Amino acid sequence: MNWRIDPTNILLDENIVAHVSDFGISKLLGEGEDSLTQTMTMATIGYMAPEYGSEGIVSAKCDVYSYGVLLMETFTRKRPTDEMFTGEMSLRRWVKESLPHGLTEVVDANLVREEQAFSAKMDCILSIMDLAMDCCMESPDMRINMTDAAEKLKKIKFMPNGSLEKWLYSHNYFLDILERLNVMIDVGSALEYLHHGHSSAPIIHCDLKPSNILLDENMVAHVSDFGISKLLGEGEDFVPQTMTMATIGYMAPEYG
Repeated sequence: MNWRIDPTNILLDENIVAHVSDFGISKLLGEGEDSLTQTMTMATIGYMAPEYGSEGIVSAKCDVYSYGVLLMETFTRKRPTDEMFTGEMSLRRWVKESLPHGLTEVVDANLVREEQAFSAKMDCILSIMDLAMDCCMESPDMRINMTDAAEKLKKIKFMPNGSLEKWLYSHNYFLDILERLNVMIDVGSALEYLHHGHSSAPIIHCDLKPSNILLDENMVAHVSDFGISKLLGEGEDFVPQTMTMATIGYMAPEYG
């Protein structure tokens, strides 16, 4: 665990690739350990997880909390120690209270001053701030883990048009007949590849639904979230599942 995730410890190389630095107070958890207790607080104020500041409890979720603060700072250009954050008001609370309709009041104005693609930019930043909130939950047990956080950011970067669910159920977006047909052709082609074209062992997605269909900048649909997918053995047509994890309403009757 790094413990000191803040802008001064994020170094950028000649290609603007970020590297985490300063492991002077980092800790290595022993095998099987999820956390440890620290008697002296050495992390940076403003980036410190609440359980570390109050109880000295250190875990990987402390870095997740700091990462969430860093996400907010990066896109608002406001330090968590800014003089405006006093009393009950913090960077986290300031951003949270702006979501979703007041986001333009907190985001760095330099990011959205051009009118071109304004709506798409704000959607992107809203998704990032939602992720920051997931990272900065008060309870460490409620925080997202870094594997899922990194995966969400990759989806935001490479799938700027979001999910099919957004386009079907948001009042601000609309797909015409041809666009919807193209999405379903893309999804069908993806499933055909998983079932028959990937290898001799078919992959069963197990959780197909609109929120798992992501649209790239060209509105090409991609199937995502293979967290509960199954790999069939050679010659197998199905595998029995003892625990039902698929989404109600999209689940085949024989699975449920």
